[in-house]
Amino acid sequence: MRTITKRSDSSRRLLLAAVVTVGIMIIMPQRTAAENVQENVYEGEMLVNQATVTWQNFMQDPDMSGFRGHVNGGQGVLIFPRLMKGAFVLGIEGGNGVLLVRDGKTGSWSEPAFYEISSASFGLQAGVEMSEAILIVQTVKGIESLLSSTIKFGADASAVIGPKGSGIEGATSMSMGKDFVTYARTKGAFVGLSVEGASIRTRDDLNKTYYGSAVRPSAIVLVRKIKPNTQSQVLHQAVVNGTQGDPTELSIREHGVHIIQGDVLRVEGNTYFIKELGGKELSLRTDASTMKAEKIQVGDRIEAKVDENNRALSLVLAP
Repeated sequence: MRTITKRSDSSRRLLLAAVVTVGIMIIMPQRTAAENVQENVYEGEMLVNQATVTWQNFMQDPDMSGFRGHVNGGQGVLIFPRLMKGAFVLGIEGGNGVLLVRDGKTGSWSEPAFYEISSASFGLQAGVEMSEAILIVQTVKGIESLLSSTIKFGADASAVIGPKGSGIEGATSMSMGKDFVTYARTKGAFVGLSVEGASIRTRDDLNKTYYGSAVRPSAIVLVRKIKPNTQSQVLHQAVVNGTQGDPTELSIREHGVHIIQGDVLRVEGNTYFIKELGGKELSLRTDASTMKAEKIQVGDRIEAKVDENNRALSLVLAP
């Protein structure tokens, strides 16, 4: 009888231990996921704050006169506050940053979308371990390339190093026809930064936690249907002030721009015939300045930012 009782007690202890172990295994992943979300929130906010400081540094640096003149004509800016050797793995240089895109018609700037850049070498001077950089996006092709998951400079887009000083004339002559122009500083001094061969990918995890839901870069910088995160207001205003002057003009110029959603019925040349969700049919004109995030085909459901003349400013697949 004692033997049976001992075995019964032992079985109960083993069962209890198993239940506790399973409970811990269930609880730990949930806790880890919550911690990861909180860490991403903190990383995103810190990155936006650091990008603001980097922008202000470039605006105040006497050696960045070429950048300040050049950025006024840019279609977007990629701000990387910290590019470091060994940032991700040993021997690889890189860092995280944010993209803001200018609306070609209204001149208004988007909310920030998060990105990561990495390279075997950025060609920095010997002894330079960390730098801050801003890439000016000059072309529609440059913006569109950033809306894919990953791009590689030299294969998907072209880039040139921005000159020290020289003003807008020198910067423009050197960068003619290039998708990106790169400017970099380290320890308060101008440095040449080559991104040839470097890869850029979206940080979908940071975009999701920063805006509260899974969101594509095109929804942030082109369609702009996401709810802005108030934490980015300082950065946004700094970019507006550094490139456009009086922000009150932007709301005036934005008049007439609206967003439509519908299905593509047919495509004739540069004109897309759309059936809106309400049943109304209309035609959208596109041109070289229209930003298209993906290849649009008949039958696709699209979302378009349209001006008062039914010209598509942007055209992307609907979420």
